[in-house]
Amino acid sequence: MLIKKIDGKLITKLIDEMYTFGTYSYNYTSQIRTLLSTIFKFAISQKYLSNNPVKDTEITLKIEDKNKQREKIENKYLERDEAEKIISYLANKKRCLLHSRMSEFLWLTGLRYGELQALKWDNYHDGSIRVEGTLDSFMRSITEAEKTSPKTSTSFRVVDLPDRAIEIIEERKQFDSIHFSAEDDDYIFLSSRGNPLVLNSFNLKLKEAAKANHIDKDISSHIFRHSHVSLLSELSMPLKSIMERVGHSDAKVTLKIYNHVTKKAKKDIVDALNNL
Repeated sequence: MLIKKIDGKLITKLIDEMYTFGTYSYNYTSQIRTLLSTIFKFAISQKYLSNNPVKDTEITLKIEDKNKQREKIENKYLERDEAEKIISYLANKKRCLLHSRMSEFLWLTGLRYGELQALKWDNYHDGSIRVEGTLDSFMRSITEAEKTSPKTSTSFRVVDLPDRAIEIIEERKQFDSIHFSAEDDDYIFLSSRGNPLVLNSFNLKLKEAAKANHIDKDISSHIFRHSHVSLLSELSMPLKSIMERVGHSDAKVTLKIYNHVTKKAKKDIVDALNNL
């Protein structure tokens, strides 16, 4: 369709078909809406159009999604002992050592799963990693996945590593040098087959570990990112420093976790004083 013929009514129809009466998620539909808006902004900058029709549209949350958003913030991250239980369970399970190390690395760095998968040896230098891409790990065949740009401009960042994260990297280097070439342009976290782990496969093992340890939370790779925010909040790191470390420019969940953890810490102090 000619771009000048696309109006707000058509965008609304698309939203209704995808989300309101369809099966796509709110987040995915929002991403599509944002992408369309970016296309129209470019068209306006090139003088093809004078108006962005996406501005006249909105996505109304379904009741069930509103309820999900009200879900307790504690369910969005793992407490320290919960993270340690999952990591330990995977480390002691046959063929799950890589899952354990990746989980621990995500927890200690706050990386997105795709960012972790996209790390190559030339991204590691002097105790830090340079995040400059993400791997499309939703592919059924990971060999078809391609390294692409990170999610946002703030996602380009250098993350300093704690000692334990460096140990994990060095362990991977030893493993890769034995089984593979470990060249600069090779991925760091590879399975014994020489491929990065598909996200769905990784998440299944996480859910299994959570269930075995009676952790009743919606477990996926992303929970370690939120758990990293919680960990830094517990350590009284400034919110701005946390957002820079995880590559967030606008992060509602990060803010919610930060506020929740810091409020909880203040309450713990008062409780401790009351118990004197």
